Amino acid sequence: MKALFVALFLLLSNNGIYANDFPPPFTAEYKVYAKGFSVGKGTRTLTRLKKGKFLFKTVAETTGFLSFFKKIRFIALGLFFVVRKSLFVSIACLGVSW
Repeated sequence: MKALFVALFLLLSNNGIYANDFPPPFTAEYKVYAKGFSVGKGTRTLTRLKKGKFLFKTVAETTGFLSFFKKIRFIALGLFFVVRKSLFVSIACLGVSW
């Protein structure tokens, strides 16, 4: 019964996800370690574009000693936009090179 009450409250409240409530643009940087050695780095970026669109970009690549033997770069792009003020649709593009 409690779950039903919570579900009805969330459904009837006007707290949907809208473009204005979307998280602010950000950049996050990561370091990748294997057995104590630095082997890669990664960056994730969310950018607000025109007309309620957002670009989410992920880049990961090998670094340090490992990159002399295996140079890998991975890129993923996601384009998000609002449909009917609550549904986000994405178009993804992936690219890998080594």
